[in-house]
Amino acid sequence: MDSRHKFLLQPDDNRPFYRDLRSKADDRTVLTNPHKGWYIHYIDNGVVRESYRDDIPEGTFPDYLPGTKFLYLRFDWIDLEKEDGVFDWSYLDHIMDTFGAKGYKFMFRFCTYEGFEECLRSTPQFVFDKGAKFNVCKEHFIEPVYDDPIFMHYAERFIKACGEKLDGDPRVESVDIGTFGTFGEGHTYGGSEKIYSFETLKWHLDIHAKAFPHTRLVVNDDLLTHLYSYSKEQCLWLADYCISLGMSIRDDSINVPWFSQSMGYDTLRCGELFNRFKEHTPVDLEFEHYELNDARSRFCNGYRHIEALKGAGATYAGFHGHASVWNAEQRDLHEYLANRLGYWYFLDGYILPPLLAGTRPIMGLRVTNKGFSRAYDSFECRIVLEDKDGKRYTVCRQPAGNETWLSNQTATPAYTLDLTQIPAGNYRVLFGLFEEQTPVLFALSDELLTHDGYYTLETVAVE
Repeated sequence: MDSRHKFLLQPDDNRPFYRDLRSKADDRTVLTNPHKGWYIHYIDNGVVRESYRDDIPEGTFPDYLPGTKFLYLRFDWIDLEKEDGVFDWSYLDHIMDTFGAKGYKFMFRFCTYEGFEECLRSTPQFVFDKGAKFNVCKEHFIEPVYDDPIFMHYAERFIKACGEKLDGDPRVESVDIGTFGTFGEGHTYGGSEKIYSFETLKWHLDIHAKAFPHTRLVVNDDLLTHLYSYSKEQCLWLADYCISLGMSIRDDSINVPWFSQSMGYDTLRCGELFNRFKEHTPVDLEFEHYELNDARSRFCNGYRHIEALKGAGATYAGFHGHASVWNAEQRDLHEYLANRLGYWYFLDGYILPPLLAGTRPIMGLRVTNKGFSRAYDSFECRIVLEDKDGKRYTVCRQPAGNETWLSNQTATPAYTLDLTQIPAGNYRVLFGLFEEQTPVLFALSDELLTHDGYYTLETVAVE
């Protein structure tokens, strides 16, 4: 961007050379864009629990759920390391290879305790055979003692192995902090209900941060609010510590009974935490098990869910449930939220002065973000001139600055076009945002969209 040309930063309908594109807006088509949108559970609380993935035959995907590009894989430790030091990644690889070939990405959580009948233990037996302490909950569920030194040694080794396997893999969207708490949610309800020290919680954060330096990590709000047992200041300190490590925040509990009865209309109990995180990193909210009858009775046609996602500035959303049931009953809600999760860019117009060969003119855009949040990843602006023979000249390729395009605001970025090597002639002006080779789609008529993700704006003459 070039601050010398500030007059271009406030384009309006009456300014010379301004082209108004609002008539070309398309707010109906569901866009599938990087780092935002819906996910569905494929591995839900361990491999032994087949619920939800039995709705998705292998090799297929419910394409009837638009805007869904993520599979959520919640493996148990015992699924991947049944024997001491023997790791079996075969099923994980199968899932990633099968669905990754179709363009889908993956979110992970690695759990050490579940606490339900299908999975009596999530931590491998060899850990306890080594002498790690445990609690027996509800007569037969085996909950590890999360600050036991032997447990910590082998849990850290396990997460390190997961990092060596997955860190930096472009197919991995995020990894939750899952080694602490029931369902990996950062609380001990459904288990011993023991309160752990501040240092123990931080340790579980740190082993993930060390193992996944190149992957977005996600902390559950329940892990942070666990510290309300001590002080609000400690809780907020730990939240800020997570933010300093680049961690995101999520909540698995939208609309669960107690929150529905005791919290506000949106059922969120941690609004302050979500506001704190969303200034820096994405928010992920997950609706409770949708197919439970009592959950339906509290659903309120999805309005509570909308308020939660909007209020928290959510970038990602998920639901526990069979995709086919959700699609049959909540398709309209799903489509309504698919675009609004995260960023949703409208190209309202642009200003393009006369183009002279050998010069560096400035092109200004007017972009409105109608999503619930800003983007947290930097995209690249590319502007190309294409001649009558289809030969392309890249005249701009630079960071778009899109992280500053805030929710419900209009941004007016300006970009320098390099025409110093462009011969005179007539050209089509092509504009696009990209993450490497992946285009970022706008709410703009697809009649303007090229096969490779650019938008055709107009034909101009370079004098």
